[in-house]
Amino acid sequence: MSLQFKKLIVAVFALAFLAAVITVGFIEKSRYKPANAGYAYADETTRKCIDCHDEKHIAVVWNRQWENSRHAQKGIGCQACHEAKEGDPDLWEHEGFNVTHVPSPLDCKQCHDKEVEQFTNSHHAQATRFIGSMDNLLGGIVEGTPAANLGCRQCHGSIVQLDDKARPIAGTWPNTGIGRINPDGSHGTCTACHLRHNFALEQVRDPATCGRCHMGPDHLQIEIYTESKHGINFASHRDEMNLANPEWVVCVDYIAAPTCATCHVSATPTMAVTHDIGARISRTNRPPVSKDLENSEERRGLMKKVCTECHGVTWVENFYVMYDTAVDHYNRKFGIPAMAEMTPAVPSYRINSNPSAPASRRRSPAPTPSDWPSTARRATGTSRESLTSSAVTMTSPTKVPTGSRS
Repeated sequence: MSLQFKKLIVAVFALAFLAAVITVGFIEKSRYKPANAGYAYADETTRKCIDCHDEKHIAVVWNRQWENSRHAQKGIGCQACHEAKEGDPDLWEHEGFNVTHVPSPLDCKQCHDKEVEQFTNSHHAQATRFIGSMDNLLGGIVEGTPAANLGCRQCHGSIVQLDDKARPIAGTWPNTGIGRINPDGSHGTCTACHLRHNFALEQVRDPATCGRCHMGPDHLQIEIYTESKHGINFASHRDEMNLANPEWVVCVDYIAAPTCATCHVSATPTMAVTHDIGARISRTNRPPVSKDLENSEERRGLMKKVCTECHGVTWVENFYVMYDTAVDHYNRKFGIPAMAEMTPAVPSYRINSNPSAPASRRRSPAPTPSDWPSTARRATGTSRESLTSSAVTMTSPTKVPTGSRS
């Protein structure tokens, strides 16, 4: 074999190898194009869903969002979340498939068991209890039910009701309220925070996600955060926050500023992520007289561990002394005297705190004074004079017990 022929063979193989590399490169590149990503990752059923929605121009954005999601990359398709089984109350026969309009935490639990357990035991998952409150009764009467459906219940959640074809009915759906009661009996929806269908980490860590509900005169947390040094630093250094990092540990993956998630749920070098939003909250300031929550010292200890990742111990301890003193000062100067003066209007029935109870069971006999909820309990045995004449020691705060809520 001549040298010239050997060179020809080598050249042919080199060209073939180059062509193969270029072909594979184009194939791999096309996998990440929105138009082709579904076929790169999707199972046969999911491909049918994508084709149908694209052809009919119905919710096409769902396809594009899913194709760029971590779910798509892991092969988690439409039926993994939307499949309904025989006997499910929300089974809807749709284009030859049994699906549900209302994926619930029980669907997410198939892959995210720990997260769903934490969320289910959280205050967030019980947010629809407000439907059984005087707040909601006033909202329905004063503002009107249409306003409540598009207002309060879009954050707190609705009781999703179905028609005779298992489709959600207007007034109860659309709804992604965080305490929503689903047709399968579960409470809550993960999509209140993890917006579908891309479920992006950077989105759920953004303070604006929390501000969708925690805003306004009665729960103005986002306004407080935005105007704080924490919020100012976040706005100024957002591009340094590394929000898409899978781990996202404060003082490891970012140092620019804390977000709502940083302090309340996200990981630190010494603590794991939690989906129990109240795990690090020690007091509630919502009642007229603020009170400690159950296991308040343990909860506060967890929050202090977050604080001391960025602040010194003296700073953190002094902040909590000042916070407790301010809250107790308000309780003694305004909250307790107001409760002592207030005569609660007790109707002939009260709204049950269980919004999922049948309508006929949501009314119970008028309560006795010992049954009144703490937000309307008269401070019996305490005169206004004895309260207003009491000295308030600003440097030694004392928690004010208010009794348990009925």
